Amino acid sequence: MRCCVAALAACGTIGLSGTVGAVGAAPPAAPVGRVVVIGVPGLRWDDVSAQATPALWALAGQSAIGSLSVKAADPVSCPLDGWLTLGAGNRATAELGHDCNSSAETVVQAGDGATVTGFASLARRNRSRTDATRLGSLADTLHSAGQCVSAAGSGSAAGGANSAGAVASYRADALQAAADATFVGRCAVTLFEADVSTVDPMVTQLRATASDAVLLVVGISETDRSAAHLHVAVAHGAAFPPRALTSASTRRTDFVQLVDVAPTILASLHLAEPASMIGQPWRLTGALSRDEAKTVAHLHDLDRAARRQSAAIVPFFVTESVLMMIACALALLIPTRRIKSRGRSLLRLGCAAAALIPASSFLAGILPWWRSSSWLLTLFGVTAGWVVLTTALWGSVAKLGALADPLMTTV
Repeated sequence: MRCCVAALAACGTIGLSGTVGAVGAAPPAAPVGRVVVIGVPGLRWDDVSAQATPALWALAGQSAIGSLSVKAADPVSCPLDGWLTLGAGNRATAELGHDCNSSAETVVQAGDGATVTGFASLARRNRSRTDATRLGSLADTLHSAGQCVSAAGSGSAAGGANSAGAVASYRADALQAAADATFVGRCAVTLFEADVSTVDPMVTQLRATASDAVLLVVGISETDRSAAHLHVAVAHGAAFPPRALTSASTRRTDFVQLVDVAPTILASLHLAEPASMIGQPWRLTGALSRDEAKTVAHLHDLDRAARRQSAAIVPFFVTESVLMMIACALALLIPTRRIKSRGRSLLRLGCAAAALIPASSFLAGILPWWRSSSWLLTLFGVTAGWVVLTTALWGSVAKLGALADPLMTTV
């Protein structure tokens, strides 16, 4: 079967002398381009409509769009996990455990910039993981190119901080900052934190104050640890006409990843991606339907399919394993002479049917079983139908004697 698919440890007050000096340093060189990112925890395509989010709906109709996997270091990502992953271009963890609201993160304003307390310690622990994730890689890369990252909202500060936890330009009120053209234009990259209720007015503000920028809207994470979803991915700008998004990291139309966002930002600014980033820049693929409602419904359907395919893994494969063991046990009876010829033929057919379950479960994906209200039963039913069909085909071939013995050798 196809399967589709933040507590910063408080380490006390860190020394601010070097950090504040970095924040209050000379202004960066004039940006060669601008990228604005709106990160919205929990934003999925079923939240987007002409009635509920008219500004985002209009933006999506003029942009490249796709479904975003927000997989970070943990199976289900909290908002802080998402922001850290965005800033690293690699899977990161805020070490929150089961409670996404247990964050001890503190953003300390320092002049025009800010410091994220405990960030350096968390960066060291992420770097010691198997992925060797380097928190702050996005900001460090831009600083090396003479550019900077601004952040608006406490969550986005974690994405815009450098490896020492310093944010070059910071505002606590993201919606107010979106209306300030001076703030939006200060750095080459500006990150904004929003929620589902504020994303629409923020899009409206930024289309006015950052009309010449590449605008990315991403559903940056889940809002709790309950379940993983696919989220909104929108890329607006001259390089992103209305097309479907993909990336080399997914190699699938309509699918991109959160780890791709930092490489996409750097590619938009014509900057090289550091070796520590594992994502790939978003790129364009197939044309979108001219019916925006149909396109959004399709992306919503991808999320529903991914969730139900994931939920079906355990019950489906437990059932399959039990059937396979029964088939193997029965296969031991086939050589005995006590069973009549017809009985042996039926046993062979049963073993063949069990062996064909994996292939049949793959074929089940041809039909949209996940749309059913009784989706698990529908999955079993569709798979069973394919088992019957493929077993009948095998039986027909076996009667000819062409494949019977070789196939039974594998059964």
